[in-house]
Amino acid sequence: MVCKKLFTKVGFFTFQKKIVFLSKLKVLTMRKILVLVLIGFYVVSCNNGSSFDKEKYLQEGKQIAQSTGKLLTAKVKTTIKAQGPFQAINFCNVNAYPLTDSLSGFYGVDIKRIAVKYRNPENKANEHETLIINNYMAQTQKGEALKPIVEKNDDGVYFYAPIKVKHACLTCHGAVGSEIPDTLFNHIKELYPNDLATAFKEGDLRGIWSIRF
Repeated sequence: MVCKKLFTKVGFFTFQKKIVFLSKLKVLTMRKILVLVLIGFYVVSCNNGSSFDKEKYLQEGKQIAQSTGKLLTAKVKTTIKAQGPFQAINFCNVNAYPLTDSLSGFYGVDIKRIAVKYRNPENKANEHETLIINNYMAQTQKGEALKPIVEKNDDGVYFYAPIKVKHACLTCHGAVGSEIPDTLFNHIKELYPNDLATAFKEGDLRGIWSIRF
């Protein structure tokens, strides 16, 4: 009888210990689950912060570059037709930057036309932009299609796209002596003493669009 009572007590205490152990195990398991959930939220939030909609910037960049290019080209063509190439050079010298700046403000971005063979020193390519232009040049020589580029860094999101020479551009950027009369070339040199933007042919890579969002 005593042994039975003792066994009962021992069994009861053992049962209590099991309950306590299971309770502790349940608490530990819940804590682990909570920690894993928090880690998951942290990883997702970090990924969301570092990711961006590349396609969105690609489409917006294309639209902005096309709109800016069409406006500048239309203004130059109108000036050439109405007043001649001399006034077109003067127009670009005075109005190209204000027009680009106004469109930058309209779209809420920073729009630039960049080149290695630049006319205005303000359009001179930096090291990274020169690399992009050189890559485009290499692709052109291979006969590959030139595609826009979207990059993200600490400074923002950048859109780059090639600028091709059109037939109308040759009046001021073509071959000196044939497409560009000597008198016009001398006028260009007066406004841009370090001009490098001549001797282009139709379809050549003139430079790139650089749009910072």
